[in-house]
This record gives sequence, C-alpha cells and structure tokens, in this order.
Amino acid sequence: MLLKNALYLDKELEFKHGHILIVEDMITSIYDHDKDVQYTGEIFDCSNYFVLPGLINAHSHNPATLARGLFRDMELKDWLNESFQGGLQEKLFNYLDESVDSEDFKTLCFKAYSEYIKQGITYIVESGQADHSEKATIKCLREIGLKGTIDLYETYEDNVSLASDSIKVCTHFPEEEDITEEWVEFCRLLEEKHRPILMTHCLETKWRKDLIMEKFNCSTVKLLDRENLLNSRTVLFHCVHVNEEDMDTIAEKGASIAYCPVSNMWSKAGEAPIHEFLRKNINVLLGTDFIYQDIWEVMRLTYYNLKLKSETRQYTAKDVFRMITQNPNNKVGNHMNTGSIHEGFKADLMFIDRNDTKLLPIVDNERFSNILHNILLNCREEMIRHVIIDGKWVIQNRKLTMIDETVLNQEYRKLSEKLINNWITDKT
Repeated sequence: MLLKNALYLDKELEFKHGHILIVEDMITSIYDHDKDVQYTGEIFDCSNYFVLPGLINAHSHNPATLARGLFRDMELKDWLNESFQGGLQEKLFNYLDESVDSEDFKTLCFKAYSEYIKQGITYIVESGQADHSEKATIKCLREIGLKGTIDLYETYEDNVSLASDSIKVCTHFPEEEDITEEWVEFCRLLEEKHRPILMTHCLETKWRKDLIMEKFNCSTVKLLDRENLLNSRTVLFHCVHVNEEDMDTIAEKGASIAYCPVSNMWSKAGEAPIHEFLRKNINVLLGTDFIYQDIWEVMRLTYYNLKLKSETRQYTAKDVFRMITQNPNNKVGNHMNTGSIHEGFKADLMFIDRNDTKLLPIVDNERFSNILHNILLNCREEMIRHVIIDGKWVIQNRKLTMIDETVLNQEYRKLSEKLINNWITDKT
C-alpha cells in the first residue's frame, strides 16, 4: 500500500509531508513529498488526514464494560463489601470467571476492543479481568485485529508458546495484599529461567502501601529490587504512593511506570507524582486501567497535571504523545517496533480528519506549529476516520472491518440488559 500526500508525525514528533510505502505489515520507505512515486498496488490519498502512529494503552483490564457504574463512589479497599453494590460487583466478577469459554465472553471482549481501536489504539497491555482467560483473550484480539501483551500471571511457563509477532506475553508480581514468600520465590525462579517482562500494580493506594510495609518492612519497589526483579523489563502500574527513594531506584534500574490518572482519580487512589517521574528520567507510559476506556481523556489529564506542577513551557503535547507511542516500544512487548512512523517499524497508524473545524486554526511552519497541541486537546473519537494495524485496515470510515459492529452492539445490549436484570432480582 502507498499512502500518498501524507502529513505525518515523524519520529521527532514533528509533522512532515511525504509518501509512505507499506509492504505487508511494515513501513519500508518514506519518500519526500515532491518525489513522483510510481506504484501499482493499493494507493490511499492522505490529503484530508493527519497520519499518526497508533496509540499504545499500557494498562487495561478486559472485558470490563459491564462494570460501568457498578464501582461508582467506592474506594478499591471497599470493593465486594456486604452492600447491595458490593454484591453486584461480586456477581460481575463471578460471571466473568465462569463465562470464559462462552460466546458471551467473546461479545464482551469484542465490545471493549472495538472501543479501543476506534480511539486509535493499536496495541494494549492486557492484565485481564477473568481467571484463566488467556487463550480466549488472545483469540479475540486476533479476530478483531488488535495487538497486545497478555499477562499470563502464574501460567506463564505453560502458555509462553502463545506469543507471536502480534501477541506478546508477560508474567505478574502479585499485588501487595497477595504477596507471599512463595510468590516471591516463584517470580524469582521465572526471572532466572526466562527473563520475562514482569508487571504489577505497585503502591496504587495507601492501603496497599501500609500492607507491604507491615509484611516486609519495605516498599514494593524495594522488595522487587531486593529480589532482583526490578529491571528494564519491569512495568509498574500506578506508583501513586512512591517516595523519593523508590523513584530513584526505579530510575536507576530502568523500569517503567504506567501512569493511569483517570483511574487513580475516580478510585481515590491519589495523584501519582508524574512530574517527578519525568524529572528523574523514568520511562512513563499511559494506561486506562479498569472500566473507563477513554485514552484521550487520560492523555489530556496527563497534560493538565503536568501543567499544574511545572513551568508552563516545560512540557508540551510532544511529551504526552511520547508516553503513548514511543516510550512503550520494546518495554511492554519484546521488539514491538511500533509507536513511530519511520522505516522498519510496523504499519500501525491512525488517520485523523484534518478538515474538522474543532482542530482549526492550524499554523504549521518552521517557526511555530500547533497541530499536535490542537489534536491532543481537541481531537474526539469521531475524527479518527481510519486505523491500520500491521498494514491492514481495521477501521475504514469509522466502521470496523473485521467484525459486524451493528450485530455486536445488538448482542452486547441484550446481554447487558439480561445480566443486570438477573443480578438485581437475584436474592442470593
């Protein structure tokens, strides 16, 4: 495929004019805009679009759309309590665990993944929401065309063969309430034998921080470091309650932090010190986490939080886009080669309508450009007209190409109404 007349975001996060040649799943050549490129295959005229690399959601739990509103106004430590709301939460989790091999589970996964793709997300880190759902999840990702890194938890050794060019696998260090000496030893042996990507929820809440201090008399970061489990293949979700020493250790070891500000706010986990993460040159990624799936809200809130805690000109839209595209490269998946538009990288791209008046006015010359800033603050989902993953169209004119979205929405609506009605009327 040849993308002609593209105004694309290059690896320096500057917009350039050119023609992009895609062979199979790879960007193989980028030509200057004034070059007359002759091509006999598929040609797509990009004159009406801004072409950007696909976004990488570095922390998510799916399927979770059924959970919307069921966890409202409740801190994480109070989930599954004895209230009616806690009972609904428990029924949701039990249902997901029991439905892994069903068509219902497939419908729920497709619904979540379709919402990601339509936002321009081409790669996700999937920590799952149901027990033993790895194979079903991978099957759904492949069918809908989305790429990802799947957290295999304790089944890593049994399922490491599930990895492929588009699906990577990792393992998990348990949350603070579940950490035992046996779990630590298990992860240590995996590290020695396989050197896997290791992920964990880390110091997300004060409640969890207090737990780890009581159990091990140190922070989760220090525990990981002590056990030689903190390195460039480690991804820590949240890190809301880290201290100065923790951040210095993370930076020294080259680990990454998945920053999830929307999740941390609605769950009252707290505010992670992202400005300090960046000041210490920690590799920061962005994630939606659980239930709320709007990655653009995450990106905008990241930008606003940086503005509040730093000099006005210190951080720009480039810094936010770097966290959602380039920073995850080779961190959440072995040699993904995605998140950037240049030769030798995967053709994972989104096409934003450059004629939408919400993005105007546009100024773009050698002295000043506001394109990326305007896209960050004003782009809405409906402006993302097309998405390519591995060189294949997965969204064209806002429509999914791999599945029938009309049928999917009908099935999801019926399933949602049936389950909620059953859970409300269930007296047990």
